[in-house]
Amino acid sequence: GGQLTPVGDTRHYRNPDGGPDLRVVFQRHEDNGGQPAAASSVVLYDPNKPVDQRITLVDDNGSNPALSPDGTKVAFVRNGQIIVSDLNGENEVVVTSNNAVHDNPVWSPDGKTIAFNQGGTPVATAAANGSQAANPINVAGASGVPAYQPRKKDRVARLAGQSRFTTSTAVSQSHWKTATSSTDKREQARSVVLSRSDTFADALSGSALAAAKRGPLLMTPPTSLEPATQAEIQRVLAPGGTVYLLGSPGALSSGVENSVRALGYKVVRIAGADRFGTSVEIAKAIDPTPDLVLLATGMNFPDALAAGAAAGSFNAYPGSTESAVVVLTNEAKLPPATKTFLDTLPKASRTLFGIGRFAAQAAVAYDGEQAAVEVWGDSRYETALITAWTFFGGQSSVGLATGTNWPDALAGGALMGLINGPLMLTPG
Repeated sequence: GGQLTPVGDTRHYRNPDGGPDLRVVFQRHEDNGGQPAAASSVVLYDPNKPVDQRITLVDDNGSNPALSPDGTKVAFVRNGQIIVSDLNGENEVVVTSNNAVHDNPVWSPDGKTIAFNQGGTPVATAAANGSQAANPINVAGASGVPAYQPRKKDRVARLAGQSRFTTSTAVSQSHWKTATSSTDKREQARSVVLSRSDTFADALSGSALAAAKRGPLLMTPPTSLEPATQAEIQRVLAPGGTVYLLGSPGALSSGVENSVRALGYKVVRIAGADRFGTSVEIAKAIDPTPDLVLLATGMNFPDALAAGAAAGSFNAYPGSTESAVVVLTNEAKLPPATKTFLDTLPKASRTLFGIGRFAAQAAVAYDGEQAAVEVWGDSRYETALITAWTFFGGQSSVGLATGTNWPDALAGGALMGLINGPLMLTPG
């Protein structure tokens, strides 16, 4: 957390309401001798904009603003009536126009209706499109400040395929737009991260990279480009885009590299002398001087995959002010490549986390008990849970993958880092 309004601003901010993408609307008053002036305006805080542009005026005469569920509109009170506008204060809709005084607007979960106080504490509703402005509907027996009960049903989405290749493409298809489609309004991938499909060694830090580079993580056999994977690369990435290959030609062959180049893409290979060196090179590709370093053993997969979603969330989510990477340990020991990387990072400017029992021991041995943050449980499932507790809170999405194998969690971790949710593990 932190202060959203400008430090040193003498104006008064009241009645905040949050919405998607960390946006917040406020009621703002000018200062009147240390007290808020009677008149108020409606302003929007948007962390996705540059620091000096994050607060913008929505309406210069309004109070008690409420963001719509999809984050595209604001309902507020002006002269006792409920008004809806877009985030720029344009395209206004008059929701109420009768003689009563209205206050405290709140949106229904589907964004179609607004409830409010009418004539004091009684509660009424009206359509958000203004069609019931003259005759709002009284809610019999209801009084006090209104609030809708959220309805969450059918909120489990299974992302699956017949193989690890088609599962990773299903994960990709759940989020990324088709590059050639003008009607697909989803996010356009900026890159693709490609990992070998037969072993986890080079891929463990890849989910954090995919989130940072804003693209899916896909898999292919070491010696040939998997047809389903090729089709998904071509679906999400326009020619000229970047495909990151994880590992040396021994992990993903020159034949795979040439196949990707032949499709019209730029190839960037990220590799070290071994899995530990590769994790360091991946970390450098994310941020050579990261704020958070998550250590996880490279001799098994569960801890690193839970860590990858956590690290990815710092690198991908709008408004994040910190970067995070995953680098690997050899159980409780720091391999030379990992230690050399840590030696380049001033202790005062980074925090070291040990994810899992072995990595926690390595972190404490390097940084000391007071500085290192130990994140581990008695099993891979408990470690994933404690990782979620440590790095997340109040998220709207949670990923769940089998803890008995790695491919599903690898692709899923890249998605969860991107949408800012933890990756949990289950026995299957």
